[in-house]
Amino acid sequence: MLPGMGTVYVQGDIFLSRAPALGLGTNTQGAVESSPLAAAFLDRYPAAFAAYRKQARAGRIRPGDVWVWREAAPWLVLLAVRTGPSGATRPRHVEAAMQRLARDWQREGLRGLAVTCLGDDTEWPYLRPVIDLWLANSPLPIVIYEAHRPGVWALEPWSS
Repeated sequence: MLPGMGTVYVQGDIFLSRAPALGLGTNTQGAVESSPLAAAFLDRYPAAFAAYRKQARAGRIRPGDVWVWREAAPWLVLLAVRTGPSGATRPRHVEAAMQRLARDWQREGLRGLAVTCLGDDTEWPYLRPVIDLWLANSPLPIVIYEAHRPGVWALEPWSS
C-alpha cells in the first residue's frame, strides 16, 4: 500500500494476516470480552492481556487510548473503544483512537496494522465513516477485517 492510500476493508482470518501488528477493540476495564475472536486473541497473547488488565485496573487506560504490545510477533494493538466488556462501542471513543493512530503511529513504531471490526453489525455503519475520516490520508497501511472468516486469506496490500 502506498502512503496516503487510505484504509482497506476485507473479510477473512486476521490471524492469517502478514501485517506487522494486529489490532483489537477492547474496553477500559481490561476485561476480556466474550466473543470467540477476543478469546482467540487472549489465547495468542496472554501476557499482553495480563499487562493491559493491570494498566486498566490502575486507571491508566482511558477511552480512545491505543496500547501497543511489542513483545510478540506480530505486535498487538489494543484500542479502548468501550468502557466495559459489554455495551456499546462509542463513536467518540473510536474517533479518539483513530486520531491517536493517525498522529502517533510513527512514534509507536507501527509499520502496518490489521484490525478487527470495532463494533457489532448495528454499530458498524456509524463507526466506519469515523475510521475513514481520520485514516483516509494516513501513511500507515491499515486493513480492517470487517468480518472474521476463519481459515480464509484476505487480500492485503502487503501480501500482493
